Amino acid sequence: MIDLDHFKTINDVGGHPFGDAVLADLGRCLLQLVPEDGMIARLGGEEFLMLCPRLGREHALALADRIRFAVHGLSRHAGERFMPVTVSQGLAVFDGVDCHDQSSWMQRADHAVYRAKANGRDRVEVAVPTVRTAGDAVCT
Repeated sequence: MIDLDHFKTINDVGGHPFGDAVLADLGRCLLQLVPEDGMIARLGGEEFLMLCPRLGREHALALADRIRFAVHGLSRHAGERFMPVTVSQGLAVFDGVDCHDQSSWMQRADHAVYRAKANGRDRVEVAVPTVRTAGDAVCT
């Protein structure tokens, strides 16, 4: 899951057409980086989802870093003010063990995005399962 950082500020400072242009450029950037067998979708607002069915954890982390650095190139001026463009990302691997369905997988990715934002933004956080009792894992 990929969430544009400080989108409200981008809209407030540059105006809604400026914010729309940033979102469109982000979408194009993500389309260029998605693997051939992957797909990208805008979930709503400033949030996107990239699905990469054959990408393991390490390759997914490398892709997330490429996304982060490519997005830095979308930074621009809104009038006299420089607006850095960054994203916070939550990486969740659908392994069928910790998460058994799409809902739990999406929840893990969403929580990881919130951790990325809480830990300073412009970063990737990996979703990890939290074990309540032996054999009873919940996705976080």
